Amino acid sequence: MHMAKYASILPLISLVFIMLIQLYPGEAITLTIENNCDFTVWPVILTTNGTTSNINSTNGFSLINGDSRVINVQPSWAGRVWGRTDCTTNNVTGNFSCLTGDCGTGRIDCQGLSLTSPVNVIDLITAQPVGNQDFYNASVVSGYNLPVAIVPHGGNTSRCALTGCVFYNDIGCPEELRVTNNDSIIGCRSSCDVYRTDETCCTNENDCRRDNFSVRSLIFRRGCQRAYNYALDVVNSTFSCPTTRTSYTITFCPIPSIAREVCEPFLPTFELPNDSAEPPSTSDSKRNRIILLVGLLATAVISILLVLGVWTCIRRRRKVIKTYNDSEVFDIKNDVMDSLQFDLNTIRLATNNFAVENKLGEGGFGVVYKGKPEKGQEIAVKRLSKNSGQGASEFKTEVVLAAKLRHKNLVKLLGFCVALDEKILVYEFLPNSSLDRFLFDRRNQASIDWPTRFKIIAGIARGLLYLHEDSPLKVIHRDLKSSNILLDEDMNPKISDFGLAKLFGIDQTRGDTKRIVGTYGYMAPEYAITGHYSVKSDVYSFGVLVLEIVSGQRNRFFGRLQLEEALLHRAWRLWNEKKTLDLVDTTLQNNYPSDEITKCIHIGLLCVQEDAVARPRMSSIVAALNGQVVCLPTPKPPNFFGTNTNSEDDEIQKHNSTDDVYTGTQSISCLYPRD
Repeated sequence: MHMAKYASILPLISLVFIMLIQLYPGEAITLTIENNCDFTVWPVILTTNGTTSNINSTNGFSLINGDSRVINVQPSWAGRVWGRTDCTTNNVTGNFSCLTGDCGTGRIDCQGLSLTSPVNVIDLITAQPVGNQDFYNASVVSGYNLPVAIVPHGGNTSRCALTGCVFYNDIGCPEELRVTNNDSIIGCRSSCDVYRTDETCCTNENDCRRDNFSVRSLIFRRGCQRAYNYALDVVNSTFSCPTTRTSYTITFCPIPSIAREVCEPFLPTFELPNDSAEPPSTSDSKRNRIILLVGLLATAVISILLVLGVWTCIRRRRKVIKTYNDSEVFDIKNDVMDSLQFDLNTIRLATNNFAVENKLGEGGFGVVYKGKPEKGQEIAVKRLSKNSGQGASEFKTEVVLAAKLRHKNLVKLLGFCVALDEKILVYEFLPNSSLDRFLFDRRNQASIDWPTRFKIIAGIARGLLYLHEDSPLKVIHRDLKSSNILLDEDMNPKISDFGLAKLFGIDQTRGDTKRIVGTYGYMAPEYAITGHYSVKSDVYSFGVLVLEIVSGQRNRFFGRLQLEEALLHRAWRLWNEKKTLDLVDTTLQNNYPSDEITKCIHIGLLCVQEDAVARPRMSSIVAALNGQVVCLPTPKPPNFFGTNTNSEDDEIQKHNSTDDVYTGTQSISCLYPRD
């Protein structure tokens, strides 16, 4: 029913556009389609009103990086333009297909009317009878797959403005809407396409006012404030230009200045009355002149107030940015050597102005680039995004901790930069990237054998021991996960990313917070549920890492009713069934010492016990990995929070009963030291 309702609304929207179409004798309109992406895009030009366009007898083609194509469309043309990605040709059948935006013809040349979601499109109709206008929008109703912008040239009316959509999938797209290929996010589906409900599709005005619609259906709004986001979003997202004076450029992966403007809400300028309009009658002329004079005066006053307001905001913003950054630099200089500060121009030169080809990866807090200074070693440059959520305190924490902490299993900070609104960290460059690239990418799993995995486990343990017990500062990392374990050329692990770390006093054993940060799946249950954190929170994360390294399986956080074979469930089940070695990654092909790998699984299960006090300290874990502890205590169950299967509830209830709780008073000579 919901699907039928949504299907019925789109023809109505299209009909509104098509009803505007009227043949208009005039010159052809020029469309320039260009590709600034660092990969090939296969554009589609689909005519929707039957009027052919001059596109050299094809309406589907390829554009490599830096390539463009000029197309002339006839007046009164209506159509859609979009880009296809991840396209291949089957060597056997010769069938051409794309993972996003496919048009269903099996060829590069598109004659079909279908397109594969997710895909964002540019809608354009030209030479319409309402003031001889072109109308256009950038639509994300069918999802999002490519940054795109349409820029008009020559028009000078208030709504003749650029529009488009530049959206960051890894930050803004919920996991259930993501479309992936080889662990890369290649698109974000629309909520309506996935859920098919009135609330998510906004089939009437009442649905558009519901909370579920706001949360689920406006996910593109942050990066696409000018785009056509849902079925009833026509008024705010439709732009127009005079046909006789306008040409258009449609750009995939637009340059930063255009991308920034696309992300901003559209603020129309004031327009004076049209000089060619029919003059008023004699009897009304005096009254109309008064009305016009009042209108012009009001417009002038409002314009002056707007200019003054914008000028004041800019001055305040500049003052805040300058004060904020000066204070930030001063605070950091009080804690670390001044020699750690990098010049922004030096970093720009080293990274070729943050060129895409130097991009190493991207996370929630920003992008990491590879850099090569004129003199010196290669560097990794972490450029914090302005909307990342990592503020001055987190930035300062990461700089101070990384500068003061020195250990072979911690990533080395080389310096930092605070300039204008830029916050940048400079680290040693580690050529083998992060641990998750080896554990969860099938192309790399076979290259990481058991001796290497054990070396990584032991190295992470030594790094955590240093943070918890051996460093000048007692540090809780709070975000230990596979993507924060970097690997050098010899596959030695180094713990990175101290932005969420907390300092503890020498005698402090626990902290509390109302701001829960970190990554579900690695987060200790007592921290995720109550906000309590301690060194045992890091121990829990370490246990998850150990089980991931052994199994090659990611510990995903799914929520209720879907955790039956999540990693911790599987490890605990196999342990109780005496099938512990069934957990081992099959790519190891039995090439491992069973006693050593069993010990690692045992340690991993001890670390993820529900009772934080029962988890071992890192000093005991390092001793066990070094063979200094012969026997290990029997682990208790993990906390399977997020599930409601009866058997698991019974286990947890039994574990929490007074008759069976592990109190630490048992006489076991090889028991780990306790807090």
